Amino acid sequence: MADVMAAYGIKSVINLRGKNSGSWWYDNEVEVTTAHGASHLDVRMSALRDPEDATIAQLIETMRTAPRPMLIHCQSGADRTGLAAALFERFVERRPTDIAAHQISFRYGHFPWLGSRSIAMDRTYWKLSTGGLPKTE
Repeated sequence: MADVMAAYGIKSVINLRGKNSGSWWYDNEVEVTTAHGASHLDVRMSALRDPEDATIAQLIETMRTAPRPMLIHCQSGADRTGLAAALFERFVERRPTDIAAHQISFRYGHFPWLGSRSIAMDRTYWKLSTGGLPKTE
């Protein structure tokens, strides 16, 4: 991760697995991020369930305000990360719905067919893209 951060000048890391203090991967990630002077931000999402409105609002706000360039990741980088990338393109960068949807696709390892429960990510993207972001207080 240190090499990627240095090569791309990463200023923010958005972890979609949520805070996991005490886990070797998480503690290492925070240490590396801090050592590079970057922000480390946590948003807990599941790839198997539709995210709650509050989680979507937190994710969008985090992506809007985090210093760039940013690195967004989950465990395997296909489902939650695909949804986050698609939402970033659609609602932060204001790209067309069909163009942003390419971020959550087979091309990047997202496989929502044959009973895969990660279809929740597709369902969420299309619900938000056609109905708009949730209203929050």
